[in-house]
Amino acid sequence: MKRILLCFLLVGTLSGISAQKKKAKDNYSRAVFTMNDGSEKPILFYGYTYPTESFYAFMKGSDIYHFEYKLDPESKLLKVDAKEVKKVKFLDEYEDEKLGLERLKLKAINAKGEVTDKAYDSWQPLLYDGKIKIYGSTMYSCTNNVCSYGNTKIYLRNAKDEFAIMPIDYDRLNLLNIGRIDEKMVEAFRMVGSGCSDFNVYLDSLYSKMQDKVFRKQFSQDWMAVRKKAMKDGREQRLGFAGTQKLIGTYMMEFYMKLYTGIVLEYEKNCKH
Repeated sequence: MKRILLCFLLVGTLSGISAQKKKAKDNYSRAVFTMNDGSEKPILFYGYTYPTESFYAFMKGSDIYHFEYKLDPESKLLKVDAKEVKKVKFLDEYEDEKLGLERLKLKAINAKGEVTDKAYDSWQPLLYDGKIKIYGSTMYSCTNNVCSYGNTKIYLRNAKDEFAIMPIDYDRLNLLNIGRIDEKMVEAFRMVGSGCSDFNVYLDSLYSKMQDKVFRKQFSQDWMAVRKKAMKDGREQRLGFAGTQKLIGTYMMEFYMKLYTGIVLEYEKNCKH
């Protein structure tokens, strides 16, 4: 059963549901680790560690190194290598899943149109659960504890595949290749939706539409309108700079999810497998 999961957040903001080392010892979230062998381990989730080395070192590993947890509130704090875990399932007061984070093996499409493996894994929340799954998070740029909205990252995975693909290779995005974003996004959907001729016909039509100047102009205007609305709502709600930046992130995620889920729904409508 497909679901749209309204958990638009950045993995880095997990501190909101997990405790930092300096916080009270009872500040934790109930969670379940799904290990690589498929076994499950109920835990009390306290936090995580992430790369602090150079960007190059990060690119060879994962965007989360270790998870910190306890087996009960009075036990000692433990660590597990993130590579040993496939998924973290956070539970609500009724022991139902309220958020899931999955470790994604990533692929991307390079400048030659070739599918390549990324050198690192990424922990991402599941935003849409269907034949094609959508993962994503909002990135913020922070300096001296002041954070500004950076960008919105989206990842796609066919439910039958063990890997996810980046419609946009954020690591290689620059002024020289930004004009090929549409092409790479469509090719990413071809890959996760392979084997369905009707979907390929739809993607051909979508790509042609994306090249239309009127469409591109309207898309840019809609994109800018979302940011302006967030700024306006932030002022009216007196959210301050930080709150307004988070609101921009929320609105932009909703904007991109509308685009991506619309494409996925076309796949689910036209493709039986």
